[in-house]
Amino acid sequence: MAEPGVERGKPAGRAAFQNGGVRRIASITNKPQTRIRGRRRRRERCLYKLRIILICVHLRNLRFVFCFLRVHSRLSLSVNIPLCSLCLCGEYLVPCQKRFYMLKRIAGWMIALICLAGITQSSAQNVSPEQISPPFGFHWGESEKAIEAVITKAQAHIITRDQVRGRDAWTVEGLLQPSLKRTLIYFGTEKTLVEVELQYERSDWDLVAYEDFLNSARQKLEAKYGPPTVLARDKKPQGDVMETVVGYQWQQTGSSIQLFFYSAERNTDVYRSVSLHYRAG
Repeated sequence: MAEPGVERGKPAGRAAFQNGGVRRIASITNKPQTRIRGRRRRRERCLYKLRIILICVHLRNLRFVFCFLRVHSRLSLSVNIPLCSLCLCGEYLVPCQKRFYMLKRIAGWMIALICLAGITQSSAQNVSPEQISPPFGFHWGESEKAIEAVITKAQAHIITRDQVRGRDAWTVEGLLQPSLKRTLIYFGTEKTLVEVELQYERSDWDLVAYEDFLNSARQKLEAKYGPPTVLARDKKPQGDVMETVVGYQWQQTGSSIQLFFYSAERNTDVYRSVSLHYRAG
């Protein structure tokens, strides 16, 4: 009987040698593949660990990173040391970068606001106030005949024609404007228009209503012609009459506007009026 594993006609030692050689050759040929697979596995593990560490660095969880490095100490020092430095840099430099970008944005907004304020101020300085002209479509220097034609067209009435300080003065009623009681029109030496005075009075107004009307008129004039000059702000007795005078003026080249509040009180007798004076020159 031949021994198992030994072919007939061949010596046993030679067959055993051949079988052992085959096994040895197979093991030799399989070793490179095993090494390659092991390297791949180790590389994948390292990459997996690096991903975990980088995610933790991004989330600024340093305690977990150091614990992870301590447990997985198989990573070489050439990997651990750069990772530790990366962690520290991520801990302190990331907030600095965020602050830098935040300060950069804030600086940009501040510069934009400063530029906008400068543009607004320059545009406000460049815009000139409206030219002061008389109301109701009148024009400075118009003759009495032209002014009378405008009054007639507006269906108003000239109540009186007087002489005041050497000037012709007309009292006109019927010109439409809220709370307007009467209008005084003054002509110069050349019989041309030089002043228009509007007097506002209401029998149902008290002191508060007059003050509100005065403040409203002042704000509208300020919006058109800028801040005024204060002419008067007095309250003092004149004999047995207590007089109150508040006055503002807007002056331009060739014309001006004056706004006055006048009040006279004696016992139960009270007279109040708000007047608006358009003047040429």
